[in-house]
Amino acid sequence: MRNTDFVPPQSKLLREDKNHNMYVAGCTEVEVKSTDEAFEVFWRGQKKRRIANTHLNRESSRSHSVFNIKLVQAPLDADGDNVLQVKL
Repeated sequence: MRNTDFVPPQSKLLREDKNHNMYVAGCTEVEVKSTDEAFEVFWRGQKKRRIANTHLNRESSRSHSVFNIKLVQAPLDADGDNVLQVKL
């Protein structure tokens, strides 16, 4: 790999919404329907993790990630595949 091919990792911006909840700008929200799908998304993120030099270590193992889980209970159709739309 040539030096011109290296793309350094970019920092994410921490933001605050109108309700004073903190979030990381530019993150992707993924809907999953099972624990297996959730683990697949988690491991996909782990594969994108970067290791870089610091002044103290040649290869630093320190890295940070944000993995939020929001559980939502919703009625499903008879097959358990689709969320039933509730009219208010």
